[in-house]
Amino acid sequence: MVEPLIQALKDETWGVREEAIEALAKIGKPAVAPLVEALEDEDVGVRTEAARALQELRWRPKNHTHKASYLIAKKDWGELVRLGRPAVGPLIKVLKDKETRVREKAARALGEIGDVAAVEPLTESLEDTESIVRKAAEEALDRIKKTS
Repeated sequence: MVEPLIQALKDETWGVREEAIEALAKIGKPAVAPLVEALEDEDVGVRTEAARALQELRWRPKNHTHKASYLIAKKDWGELVRLGRPAVGPLIKVLKDKETRVREKAARALGEIGDVAAVEPLTESLEDTESIVRKAAEEALDRIKKTS
């Protein structure tokens, strides 16, 4: 019963993936692993639905990577900053997100964390198509430069 829904999580259409998440949430604990995997989906809506479903299931992240992915899906940027260094890799990954707001918030969070590992990806974000992302990346780089 779970396997077809797991396959639906790989469908091209985000709506199909979101419907699969809703169904998996109703199944409960056997569906946790695919829901955790859905936190990495390319679509922000799918990630958000996966986080909501995991929250309903009272899931707790077992490691910092899962926690960071969960917090990104929930758009809890402040908690990501508090998580610190373990959030850097997942935040760098979403600097390439389709959603402008996600890219902007990720850049700002990276600046607040201040880890030099974010310098190169933030430098690449200075070429983003959206000015708000470019500005956030510039401010983040300035902040990192001042703290390192």
